[in-house]
Amino acid sequence: MQKYFKAKRKLLFPLSILLSIILLLVANMIYVQYDKVKALKSLNNDIILAVSISRFVHSTQKERGLSSGYLSNNGKKFHLQLLTQRNTTNRRILHLKKVIKSIKNKKILFKLNQALNTLNKLEIIRTKIDNLQITYIDGIKFYSKLNNEFLNIIPNKSIPN
Repeated sequence: MQKYFKAKRKLLFPLSILLSIILLLVANMIYVQYDKVKALKSLNNDIILAVSISRFVHSTQKERGLSSGYLSNNGKKFHLQLLTQRNTTNRRILHLKKVIKSIKNKKILFKLNQALNTLNKLEIIRTKIDNLQITYIDGIKFYSKLNNEFLNIIPNKSIPN
Protein backbone atom coordinates (compact mmCIF):
# COMPACT_ATOMS: atom_id res chain seq x y z
CA MET A 1 0.00 0.00 0.00
CA GLN A 2 2.86 2.38 0.79
CA LYS A 3 4.37 1.78 -2.63
CA TYR A 4 1.07 2.73 -4.17
CA PHE A 5 1.03 6.11 -2.35
CA LYS A 6 4.68 6.78 -3.22
CA ALA A 7 4.00 6.07 -6.87
CA LYS A 8 0.90 8.23 -6.75
CA ARG A 9 2.88 11.10 -5.20
CA LYS A 10 5.61 10.74 -7.79
CA LEU A 11 3.02 11.05 -10.57
CA LEU A 12 1.00 13.78 -8.89
CA PHE A 13 3.89 16.26 -8.55
CA PRO A 14 4.86 16.40 -12.28
CA LEU A 15 1.19 16.30 -13.21
CA SER A 16 0.43 19.32 -10.99
CA ILE A 17 3.36 21.24 -12.50
CA LEU A 18 2.13 20.41 -16.00
CA LEU A 19 -1.40 21.45 -15.08
CA SER A 20 -0.12 24.73 -13.60
CA ILE A 21 1.81 25.49 -16.79
CA ILE A 22 -1.26 24.76 -18.91
CA LEU A 23 -3.39 27.04 -16.72
CA LEU A 24 -0.84 29.85 -16.99
CA LEU A 25 -0.71 29.49 -20.78
CA VAL A 26 -4.51 29.53 -21.04
CA ALA A 27 -4.70 32.59 -18.76
CA ASN A 28 -2.09 34.34 -20.89
CA MET A 29 -3.99 33.52 -24.08
CA ILE A 30 -7.21 34.88 -22.58
CA TYR A 31 -5.43 38.08 -21.51
CA VAL A 32 -3.92 38.58 -24.97
CA GLN A 33 -7.31 38.07 -26.62
CA TYR A 34 -8.97 40.45 -24.16
CA ASP A 35 -6.30 43.05 -24.92
CA LYS A 36 -6.97 42.66 -28.66
CA VAL A 37 -10.72 43.06 -28.17
CA LYS A 38 -10.14 46.17 -26.06
CA ALA A 39 -7.84 47.66 -28.72
CA LEU A 40 -10.38 46.90 -31.46
CA LYS A 41 -13.17 48.58 -29.49
CA SER A 42 -10.97 51.64 -29.06
CA LEU A 43 -10.14 51.62 -32.77
CA ASN A 44 -13.83 51.34 -33.59
CA ASN A 45 -14.59 54.40 -31.44
CA ASP A 46 -11.73 56.27 -33.12
CA ILE A 47 -13.10 55.44 -36.56
CA ILE A 48 -16.62 56.50 -35.59
CA LEU A 49 -15.27 59.84 -34.32
CA ALA A 50 -13.14 60.37 -37.44
CA VAL A 51 -16.08 59.64 -39.76
CA SER A 52 -18.37 61.90 -37.75
CA ILE A 53 -15.83 64.75 -37.85
CA SER A 54 -15.28 64.20 -41.55
CA ARG A 55 -19.00 64.38 -42.32
CA PHE A 56 -19.40 67.46 -40.14
CA VAL A 57 -16.48 69.24 -41.83
CA HIS A 58 -17.78 68.34 -45.28
CA SER A 59 -21.13 69.86 -44.35
CA THR A 60 -19.56 73.04 -42.97
CA GLN A 61 -17.41 73.35 -46.10
CA LYS A 62 -20.59 73.41 -48.17
CA GLU A 63 -22.13 75.92 -45.77
CA ARG A 64 -18.98 78.04 -45.99
CA GLY A 65 -19.19 78.13 -49.78
CA LEU A 66 -22.89 78.97 -49.82
CA SER A 67 -22.38 81.64 -47.15
CA SER A 68 -19.60 83.18 -49.20
CA GLY A 69 -21.82 83.22 -52.28
CA TYR A 70 -24.71 84.67 -50.30
CA LEU A 71 -22.52 87.45 -48.88
CA SER A 72 -20.81 88.15 -52.22
CA ASN A 73 -24.21 88.66 -53.85
CA ASN A 74 -25.55 90.84 -51.01
CA GLY A 75 -28.09 88.20 -50.02
CA LYS A 76 -29.67 87.95 -53.47
CA LYS A 77 -28.53 84.41 -54.26
CA PHE A 78 -28.12 81.08 -52.46
CA HIS A 79 -30.52 81.86 -49.60
CA LEU A 80 -32.63 78.68 -49.89
CA GLN A 81 -29.62 76.46 -50.53
CA LEU A 82 -27.89 78.00 -47.51
CA LEU A 83 -30.88 77.31 -45.25
CA THR A 84 -31.05 73.70 -46.47
CA GLN A 85 -27.33 73.23 -45.90
CA ARG A 86 -27.57 74.70 -42.40
CA ASN A 87 -30.19 72.07 -41.55
CA THR A 88 -27.82 69.37 -42.79
CA THR A 89 -24.98 70.88 -40.77
CA ASN A 90 -27.18 71.00 -37.67
CA ARG A 91 -27.91 67.27 -38.02
CA ARG A 92 -24.18 66.59 -38.36
CA ILE A 93 -23.52 68.65 -35.23
CA LEU A 94 -26.08 66.67 -33.22
CA HIS A 95 -24.56 63.38 -34.36
CA LEU A 96 -21.02 64.60 -33.63
CA LYS A 97 -21.98 65.69 -30.11
CA LYS A 98 -23.52 62.28 -29.50
CA VAL A 99 -20.29 60.58 -30.60
CA ILE A 100 -18.17 62.92 -28.47
CA LYS A 101 -20.02 61.74 -25.35
CA SER A 102 -18.38 58.31 -25.77
CA ILE A 103 -14.81 59.69 -25.88
CA LYS A 104 -12.70 58.96 -22.80
CA ASN A 105 -9.25 60.13 -23.91
CA LYS A 106 -8.58 63.34 -21.93
CA LYS A 107 -6.18 64.83 -24.47
CA ILE A 108 -8.67 64.33 -27.27
CA LEU A 109 -11.51 65.68 -25.12
CA PHE A 110 -9.45 68.81 -24.46
CA LYS A 111 -8.99 69.40 -28.21
CA LEU A 112 -12.66 68.59 -28.85
CA ASN A 113 -13.73 71.11 -26.22
CA GLN A 114 -11.58 73.78 -27.88
CA ALA A 115 -13.24 73.03 -31.22
CA LEU A 116 -16.69 72.97 -29.59
CA ASN A 117 -16.04 76.44 -28.13
CA THR A 118 -15.51 77.72 -31.67
CA LEU A 119 -18.58 75.80 -32.82
CA ASN A 120 -20.64 77.60 -30.17
CA LYS A 121 -20.04 80.82 -32.14
CA LEU A 122 -21.64 79.37 -35.27
CA GLU A 123 -25.14 80.74 -34.59
CA ILE A 124 -23.74 84.26 -34.08
CA ILE A 125 -21.86 84.02 -37.38
CA ARG A 126 -24.96 82.68 -39.14
CA THR A 127 -27.00 85.62 -37.84
CA LYS A 128 -24.35 88.05 -39.06
CA ILE A 129 -24.38 86.34 -42.45
CA ASP A 130 -28.19 86.53 -42.67
CA ASN A 131 -28.09 90.23 -41.79
CA LEU A 132 -25.12 90.89 -44.10
CA GLN A 133 -23.14 92.17 -41.11
CA ILE A 134 -19.96 90.25 -41.94
CA THR A 135 -17.71 90.21 -44.98
CA TYR A 136 -17.41 87.04 -47.01
CA ILE A 137 -13.69 86.97 -46.09
CA ASP A 138 -14.47 86.97 -42.35
CA GLY A 139 -17.12 84.32 -42.91
CA ILE A 140 -14.65 82.11 -44.76
CA LYS A 141 -12.05 82.67 -42.01
CA PHE A 142 -14.50 81.54 -39.33
CA TYR A 143 -15.55 78.37 -41.15
CA SER A 144 -11.94 77.58 -42.06
CA LYS A 145 -10.83 77.97 -38.44
CA LEU A 146 -13.72 75.78 -37.27
CA ASN A 147 -12.96 73.06 -39.81
CA ASN A 148 -9.25 73.21 -39.08
CA GLU A 149 -9.79 72.73 -35.34
CA PHE A 150 -11.90 69.62 -35.93
CA LEU A 151 -9.62 68.22 -38.62
CA ASN A 152 -6.60 68.57 -36.34
CA ILE A 153 -8.27 66.19 -33.88
CA ILE A 154 -8.30 63.23 -36.28
CA PRO A 155 -4.50 62.66 -36.51
CA ASN A 156 -4.22 63.10 -32.75
CA LYS A 157 -6.52 60.14 -32.12
CA SER A 158 -3.37 58.03 -31.94
CA ILE A 159 -2.40 59.77 -28.68
CA PRO A 160 -2.51 57.15 -25.92
CA ASN A 161 -4.64 57.67 -22.84
